[in-house]
Amino acid sequence: MSETISLEQLGAEIVARIEAAKKARDKALDHELAAGLRLIEARERTGATFPEFLQKFCPNLKKSRAYQLIRIAGGKTTVEAERTKTAERVRKHRAAKAEAPKTAPTDVRYITDRPPARPHR
Repeated sequence: MSETISLEQLGAEIVARIEAAKKARDKALDHELAAGLRLIEARERTGATFPEFLQKFCPNLKKSRAYQLIRIAGGKTTVEAERTKTAERVRKHRAAKAEAPKTAPTDVRYITDRPPARPHR
């Protein structure tokens, strides 16, 4: 367990960690914006083959995320607006999933309508 520190030191550490988190978020946003600008450049240079470019050179980047970064870098939307849209989409999906009727598992023992043959005795 950690050593006992004064409440003043504890408060100072909390404030410092919150500030470090804010700086990290700001830096992450800067990186996303820069990636979006590079994606715009790649799309302009590749034209119709942009999806193939993504597949070949950015295999871990989903196409929808790439276009989202392009919209953000191009000023058509903001990170906050995208987060709000995503949160709403997830909320609707979870609500629909909760309302979906629970189906009983089906009996898949038989491949055909015939029961399995009984062994000879």
